[in-house]
Amino acid sequence: MPSREIYWNISGQYFMYLMILTALGFFAHGVYKHYKLWCMGKKENRKSNYIKFLGNILSHRNILKESLPGFMHLLIFLGFIILFLATVIIGLEHYLHLEILQGNFYLGYSLLTDFFGLAIIIGIGAAVLRRIVKPVTEADNKPEDFIILVLIAVIVITGFIVEGLRLAILDVNWQNWSPVGKGFSRMFLGFSESAQKHLHLLFWWLHVFIVCVFIALIPGSKLFHLIAASLNQILKNEQSGKVLNSLDLEDENAESFGTGEINDFSWKQLLDLDACTRCGRCQNNCPAYIAEKPLNPKELTQDLKKALFFAGNMSNLSISRHHFFQETASGIEAGGLFNYVSPDEIWSCTTCLACQEVCPIGVEHVQKIIDLRRYMVMTAGKFPKELQTTFRNLDTNGNPWGIGWASRADWTENINIYQSKEPKEDVILYWPGCFGSYDERNKKVTKSFIEILNAAEVKYKILGNQEKCCGDSARRLGNELIFQMLVSENIENIKKMGIKKIVTQCPHCYNTLKNEYPQFGGDYEVVHHTQLIEELIKEGKLSLETNKELKITFHDPCYLGRYNNSYVPVRNLLTRISNLSLLEMDNKMADSFCCGAGGGQMWIEENKGKRISSIRSLEVEKTDAEILCTACPFCLTMLSDSLEEKNMAVLDVAEIINGINK
Repeated sequence: MPSREIYWNISGQYFMYLMILTALGFFAHGVYKHYKLWCMGKKENRKSNYIKFLGNILSHRNILKESLPGFMHLLIFLGFIILFLATVIIGLEHYLHLEILQGNFYLGYSLLTDFFGLAIIIGIGAAVLRRIVKPVTEADNKPEDFIILVLIAVIVITGFIVEGLRLAILDVNWQNWSPVGKGFSRMFLGFSESAQKHLHLLFWWLHVFIVCVFIALIPGSKLFHLIAASLNQILKNEQSGKVLNSLDLEDENAESFGTGEINDFSWKQLLDLDACTRCGRCQNNCPAYIAEKPLNPKELTQDLKKALFFAGNMSNLSISRHHFFQETASGIEAGGLFNYVSPDEIWSCTTCLACQEVCPIGVEHVQKIIDLRRYMVMTAGKFPKELQTTFRNLDTNGNPWGIGWASRADWTENINIYQSKEPKEDVILYWPGCFGSYDERNKKVTKSFIEILNAAEVKYKILGNQEKCCGDSARRLGNELIFQMLVSENIENIKKMGIKKIVTQCPHCYNTLKNEYPQFGGDYEVVHHTQLIEELIKEGKLSLETNKELKITFHDPCYLGRYNNSYVPVRNLLTRISNLSLLEMDNKMADSFCCGAGGGQMWIEENKGKRISSIRSLEVEKTDAEILCTACPFCLTMLSDSLEEKNMAVLDVAEIINGINK
């Protein structure tokens, strides 16, 4: 009956346990050092999500977003899992005196381990080709990466050699169930049985030794991502960056606000830095980096990681880490984080979340960038000079332009506004926002949406002059003080009206009111105007019949899409319009390319690199659409400017629906 004798031809195997214990000692010591590094950070409560983690890790959902490197990683990962489980089975059989590797189970076991061992070699081969034959710059190749790949390959190959030698000596009639091992056995058919046994013993010990070296090196090399990346995914906060952490501005013990030193980050943010594998997907999808601005999210993370290792004196973690430390810390003195990152990097971020969307291990970039901005604004008082005016305008008049607050409701002139006289009537609060109230172009969107609400006989109110900026720009520019001041005033005025539901046409207002106001007691049902319009269409309250043929492409706003996962409502309502052709851009939905205005960039001079909106406008032109449709005043403004000389209309969804419905 097919079977396998454990420790066949092996003597002195108990010395193996000493080797393994030594390797585990190095492993535990290295992991402990990393743990101590993370403990340098501030306290932060994190909930574990094991089920989602297991789903992501087994399916490789995030990693397979890039097919070649994703498939390469999947082969290596699955191979390791299967070979590890195979080793566990051997241990169970030997130490518990069970009969597991017998008969058909053993044949299936042999075939499976050979197949997945070969999968690892194929995966490593693809990785080497990707890094050497056709190198990709975003992979950021380092010598230790190749050493690791070679080490893994040697482990698998020596395992196959051991198997091949055993098959050559025993000459069993079930060799076909170990096809790779059988292939290796042919290399030794001309050797004497004594020589084969000596080689078997030699390679068995070599295999064990290399496995022990592999275990010992995990904490001091890129292999540590096996632990750090897994922990990072388990502890990932899906709302990070979408809902920014709140600062206690009344903390009398606070010496500074924001993050200026590495230990100002939370322990989870430090784990975040340690987990980064330098894959480069964030930089490939960052609009600032693509537009040749100073920000590269991968390099920013790695530079902060250098600060972490410097502060933790990690140079003695291992030989490879020692070399890494010497490379990265050379010429840099201990001190604040701005010895490692430049203000230009921090102020180039649009907070579009593209980096986080594609990161396979859940690195949370945006919150760290905002924390650095907070330090620069609220502690160091250093920020782009034009923001001085923006902050003053928000503080004194409740809008970034500084237009008198008393004129905020002037847009209502000559517009039929429904204003209920019953203060407690259950109606929707319409929140036009700063753009919808003050910007001439976006006032047209406001008027169109009002006409839609009136046509559908929706009952609504407005705050009028009592409405202030929602605070999105202030918060994402790092000025938490002005943000919380605006929030406090708005919540108080909304409370007076007894409002439970709010609709807004600005995704930035939508995200802030929906996700961030609850931090301060402002709990409302908040909908975006595309969502409400879709509901009205489903209820048959709006007409979508038109004789005119419309060729439209839609630009997904970051704060509506990636921030709030709202992609379907707008497409549902557009595709219901008769004679409308929706021509999608290559980068759409979760992969949509930012307009360049988010994160307060609307109020900062874009004088470095290319215009982000111009890059997006080139994608728009490729669709051959006649109309660019969007659902955000920021996007409408930026893309209108970039497409000004093109024969293309740039309209909000509300303008299109209202034009058809008239």
